[in-house]
This record gives sequence, C-alpha cells and structure tokens, in this order.
Amino acid sequence: MLRVRGRLVIGIGAVAMGIVACGLSVIGPDDDPHEGEGDGGPARSGDAGSELADARQDARDPAPPLDPFDGGIDASAANCNAGCTGGTCDGGWCVIACDAGSCTNTVTCPPGIPCAVQCIGDDACKGAVDCGEATACDVVCSGKASCSNQRVRCKGAACQVTCTGKDACTTAIDCDAGACTLRCLDEGTCKNAIVACNADRCSVECGIGGKNGKDSCIAGVSCNARESCDVRCRADNSCQNGSVLAVASQTADVTCEGTNSCAGGVFTSAADGGVQCTKGGACSPGGISCDGGRCAAHCKDTDVELCCGAGVCLPTEDNCRIDETCP
Repeated sequence: MLRVRGRLVIGIGAVAMGIVACGLSVIGPDDDPHEGEGDGGPARSGDAGSELADARQDARDPAPPLDPFDGGIDASAANCNAGCTGGTCDGGWCVIACDAGSCTNTVTCPPGIPCAVQCIGDDACKGAVDCGEATACDVVCSGKASCSNQRVRCKGAACQVTCTGKDACTTAIDCDAGACTLRCLDEGTCKNAIVACNADRCSVECGIGGKNGKDSCIAGVSCNARESCDVRCRADNSCQNGSVLAVASQTADVTCEGTNSCAGGVFTSAADGGVQCTKGGACSPGGISCDGGRCAAHCKDTDVELCCGAGVCLPTEDNCRIDETCP
C-alpha cells in the first residue's frame, strides 16, 4: 500500500521539482566508486566515494531539530493589549492558560498577534485549539490527556506544538506555518490521527527514546513541505502503524531509532533525502521507498526492503535490501 501511494505522490512531486532521474545509480557499501563510469547512467556530481562518505556521516550525525522561532517574532505590546481577549499579554504574546478540566470549548487565538496556549492540567483543552489566525503559535499540552478530543491547528510565520502529557494531542495536529515544530514526547501522544505538517519547513519528533515516549505518533506522520522535512521517530513503537511520508523540494530526512518504529514504512521524495532505521524492527515490514535526486538509506539490525527511484541511491548498510522488482 505504501508503494502504490508513494508512486502517486512521486509523480506529482517530481513534475513540480523537476528532479526525476531517467536512470538509477546504486552505490553500496562495497561498490567500486569508479565502476561503470561512462556507461550512460544518470549524471552524478562529485566522486561516488565522497557521496557514500557523506551519506554515512549524515546517518551518524543528523542536524539539530528545527527551532521555529529562531528568526525572531514580531511581538508588539500595544497590539497585544488591543487584541488579546481571554488571555494576558506577556512580551507581546497573548497567553491563554488552561488548568485541569478547563477550556472544554475551542480555544481560539486572536488574529494578528502571536499567541501561546498553555494546557497545563489533566484533561485541559479537550476542545480544539485553533491558532490559525495568529501571527505565530506556541501550544503546550502538558497535562495528561490534554488537547485530546479535537485537533490542534496553527499557521502564521512560526508554530510549535509540544505534547508532554501522557495521551495528550491524541486526535490530530495540523500545521501550515512558515516553520513548524511538532513534538509528541510522552507515551501515547499524537496516537489516534496522522500528525500533519504542510509548512515551508517542518520538524516532527515522536518520543524521546526507548520506552520514554513509546507508542507516540503510531497513526503515522505526513510531511509535505515546501522546503524541508525532518521526521524523528525516536521511541519504541513510535510511528508504528501508519506510514511516514516526507516530501519536500530540498531535503527530506526520516530517522527511525526506536524498536519497531516506522514499521508501516517510510516514503521520501526530495532533491536530497535520507532514511535511518537503527533499531530492531525499525522500518520493517513496510520498507523504504524514495525518489528524487539522492536517497541515502541506513539500515541496522533489521533487513529492510529498499525501493529506490532516486537519481543516486546510497544504501550504507547491507541490511538495506535493494528490491529489483519495485516499479
């Protein structure tokens, strides 16, 4: 199922990005980087050995997660005082605080100013959180089962949604901002619906590691970014049941480092893509499908089927099994 859906996405994304290759170049761990030169295959920039070294380095040392507020937010105290209803102003941000059991109806941020929603008690914000009209959003769901009955939605220049209470944010998170960071960190967070990011730049974190944050994002992750996707399924069983989709024009990276994480499969499409499956059962049985300019796949401890339609394919471990029959 992943492959069929992936190929449909490939067809659309490839036309838009203009990066579909007419052939396939596979560089494995033991390949001679100069073998096959001049054989009419797709053009490759630089030395193949350097490509492989770069791919291995990428697998060892991923970049830090995105900070959506790194560029700063235009927060005006005067604008906040004029427009912040139902909350209090702090540094130009409209802050709406919800204690245990409160905010049972939709929490709606005022338009035109940055907004912070703090769902800090158990069962807080069980109605939706709508930050779609604010200039920036910072939503924290730290109470047990907080933000759990309806979706959390945000847009604006930058958005961060952090779910640190057990079973928080279980219904859905939708982000369509300039930069989005979605963090489902505790056990069972973001588990009943796909975590969706449709921003310029997306960063999604599921769990912290091992049993810390297990079963997070188990319905899957969908990232369709205009520039970059970075999806990290860190805890055991994270992103387990649904597929992980990462499509972007520039970079798309997926890291599956929890036991049985990403078992529903991973699909990436970008000019430069990478998938890391580093724990037992990760990315299996769903496998990896990727296309675009370059695909670096790192598989460890589990045999993973790799269906690669990229211009350059870089499986950095023998456990990445190239599927010669994939369409």
